[in-house]
Amino acid sequence: MSHRPYQAVLHHLGRLLGRQEREVSTDAELLERFVAARDEAAFESLVRRHGGLVLGVCRRVLRSEQDVEDAFQATFLALVRKAGSVSKGGSVGSWLYKVAYRVALEARRRAVRRAAREQPLEGPPAVGASCDVVWRDLRPVLDEEVSRLPAKYRVPFLLCHLEGKTTDEAARQLGMPRGTVGTRVARARERLRSRLTRRGVALSSGLFSSVLAERLASAAVPASLVSAAVRAASASAAGPAPAGFVSASVITLVEGVCYTMFVTKLKNAVLATLLLGLVGSGTGVLASRLARAEPGEEPAVARPAAQDKAKPPSKPSPDEAAALAARLQEAAARAARLDVAMMRVQLLMKAQLKVATEEVEAREKEFQAGRGTLDLLLGASRRLLQAQTNLSKTKEDRVAALERHLRLMTQIYEMNLARFQAGRIGVSELKESEFYRLEAEIEVERENLK
Repeated sequence: MSHRPYQAVLHHLGRLLGRQEREVSTDAELLERFVAARDEAAFESLVRRHGGLVLGVCRRVLRSEQDVEDAFQATFLALVRKAGSVSKGGSVGSWLYKVAYRVALEARRRAVRRAAREQPLEGPPAVGASCDVVWRDLRPVLDEEVSRLPAKYRVPFLLCHLEGKTTDEAARQLGMPRGTVGTRVARARERLRSRLTRRGVALSSGLFSSVLAERLASAAVPASLVSAAVRAASASAAGPAPAGFVSASVITLVEGVCYTMFVTKLKNAVLATLLLGLVGSGTGVLASRLARAEPGEEPAVARPAAQDKAKPPSKPSPDEAAALAARLQEAAARAARLDVAMMRVQLLMKAQLKVATEEVEAREKEFQAGRGTLDLLLGASRRLLQAQTNLSKTKEDRVAALERHLRLMTQIYEMNLARFQAGRIGVSELKESEFYRLEAEIEVERENLK
């Protein structure tokens, strides 16, 4: 009996499944599905696809496996918060790599401070560490130098060396010719080797390539770690994650890296504005590219048009160059002062929120015990509402704060209704609490309409 009909059916099904997988499996599509509909399956696909890359970075930077897991989860929670701002044309893997490295560095700084306080015996390194002499020297500085590569070299290098893709697979994902990808990966390796040599890690080309091939394969991500990251992302997608889903250390890491990314973007915007105001239209384009360039990336300089070749730009005088340098230095100092001021404001607002929360809890207990008045509790609740609004970053945060105030006003009204029915208070006190409940409900509806 011929098996050709069955083979034809299987082949057709394979083509259909393959086409369906290609249609939905790009990073950009998965990210778009998650941003638009909070598709948990799409986010899980991103975690599985790039989890090995993130886990590898965290294990190379950190020693404690618990710190590694916290940094892994914090990296993907940062993706939840910043998913809408990740460039559709960019590489999600490259974005995650840079964020994972920043998070891991911050986790390492916290671990060092914790160890200094506790002074424990040095524990074993995290899983994946090696006693190999070459790798021991290479490991502490490799990710730092990779993060400094220009994006056009870093992205294909990450795909081929840290995510385990072949040159053909990387070329298809990036939409580039295979030869271009191969050339850029080779140049990335050479740049890394040159920079590492300057830092005292001297390796031959062959040894460097063999170490990369052996040590930088994507780490196998435990299923429990993937599940934990997806659960935390789902819980955090609509707002702050409830207790039990995300640890305090992970939340601290996420807030830290998101704040750093915001400050970096702000600095670039300030620098671009300053430079564009100082130079003419031709060099203004260069200033804008300098501001957009990633850390460690050489900005692309536009070649002058053919008709401008005969008119080379005039060289600034020493006085003009000194004035420009002074203004740039002043702008950098101003940005640094802004960083400090913004951080202090954030700390003060968090302290204010803590005080307001404690006041509401105390006033609520007094009111329930019959020792406090409605006006005192209402004032405390409004102060808490103001503190929460100050820290709100989204409409959802503001609505959540208003709904909390509404729940408290509803609870007070229900308590007063029971007291009125028992003859303990008059109708005026009941109507006052009902008024405040309706006022709180109106505020919620108005915020939803904005």
